[in-house]
Amino acid sequence: MLARALERIRPAVRALRPYVVGAPRQAPVKLNQNENPFDWPEPIKARLWERVRALPWNRYPDEYPVELTRALARHMGLDAGQVLVGHGSNELMYLVLGAVVRPGVRVLVPEPTFALYSKLVRYYEGELLSVPLREDGSFDVEAIRAALRGHEPDLLVLVSPNSPTAHRLLQAEIGQLAAEAPGLVLVDEAYAEFSDQPSAIGLLGAHPNLLVLRTLSKAAALAGVRIGYLVGARELIEELYKAKLPFAISAWDEAIALLALEESAWIAEQIARICAERDRLRDALSRIPGVEVWPSWTNFVIFRTPLPAPVLFRELAQRGVLVRDISDYPRMEGFLRVSVGTPQENDRFLEALREVVGAGGRQVGDHAKTRGER
Repeated sequence: MLARALERIRPAVRALRPYVVGAPRQAPVKLNQNENPFDWPEPIKARLWERVRALPWNRYPDEYPVELTRALARHMGLDAGQVLVGHGSNELMYLVLGAVVRPGVRVLVPEPTFALYSKLVRYYEGELLSVPLREDGSFDVEAIRAALRGHEPDLLVLVSPNSPTAHRLLQAEIGQLAAEAPGLVLVDEAYAEFSDQPSAIGLLGAHPNLLVLRTLSKAAALAGVRIGYLVGARELIEELYKAKLPFAISAWDEAIALLALEESAWIAEQIARICAERDRLRDALSRIPGVEVWPSWTNFVIFRTPLPAPVLFRELAQRGVLVRDISDYPRMEGFLRVSVGTPQENDRFLEALREVVGAGGRQVGDHAKTRGER
């Protein structure tokens, strides 16, 4: 009976693996999920609690969060009809690809990038077309343009700044690609606040085929709340609303997000702190012998050492520091990713890394080779 029941699940689903981080939830120094290290201060949380207490908990929220949608539109200088709010940007990824992708539909994705996109193309049984990034992790714009001409994809996905490579596209480059794309262009800007480039939202007027995905998880320090939003031409957003899950945003979530928009000055302060720590972290990593570190326009840094990435990951974890092993991504062999933490967390990471890749690290690497580890 179980075998017959399993056969009713689509083969495209059974061929997938679940998306999991694959690491402990907590550690003394947790730098593996690109979270904002600065939690909201207690006075702001107290104000929020007063608002939440006043809410009628026994009533459903709006089918779609009207007040938050209008507030986000005002914040960006857009019409409310151009904004769609989701339960985290991940839900909106499922929404957009679910509305567009079906057997025979082509999706072009520069890779490596956020792994959920390729998974969703396979889930919806589309045709995944990949354009490799350059050896230094930057976008090969000419290769993307050539793929647009050669394959005429229905959807182009651009994660800028990109995860896991931390590189970004110039706004003008995104505009050029949107102008040449025969179909839709989805720009995922989860890390846009940490970049030196203006948002692709500024291109919406010139490119009606453009959709821009944003989140409050990173810069706004609301990863635990799950609020994302999608912006685009009113006509596109109207169509996507038809596939949107209603009642996905709780009244609590909406209240927290509205308060975050009111506290934009506090958020800007934390962004500045994170960018300063990111630059300090990159400089410190570049001074450690044998460490290669890439530029970053995000709230994380990627690096590699002579040690195999899984070995270094384990040794750091044993010292109470969690980072992310990204060595299984295409073209990312040997690389790890470290989120920018508080100054104290960053110092503890650097201390642990120096210990591992120093004289003791060489012994760890030699020991790993005798066991056949890569």
